[in-house]
Amino acid sequence: MLPPLYRIRKKEEFEKIFHSKKTARVTSEFFTLYVTQSRETHSRFGFVVSTKVSKKATARNKLKRRMRAVAARAFPAVKTGVDVVLVARPQAEKATFQEIAKTITNLLQTSRLISTNR
Repeated sequence: MLPPLYRIRKKEEFEKIFHSKKTARVTSEFFTLYVTQSRETHSRFGFVVSTKVSKKATARNKLKRRMRAVAARAFPAVKTGVDVVLVARPQAEKATFQEIAKTITNLLQTSRLISTNR
């Protein structure tokens, strides 16, 4: 699990990332990845799973736990000084853990946050 220091939790921080002109966006079948430079010396992750994905809180929380687990595993390889927000799309609810892990890793590689030789 990511320590609180490496998480984005406040609404204002999410809105700043979503509405910044310097934010890069990469989309896949299951997720949309938003990346922007941070003033912090370390990278931070945020996760969004809306009720559009599932009306059931248990399903949304399960998906967030899976997203966090993949991000925590990839965190040591992620470039420093960036804020990353992963937004789940409705198709992500039915994805397996392996599909989620592969997709998030591919998104991080596409956005050049981690090297491709992993």
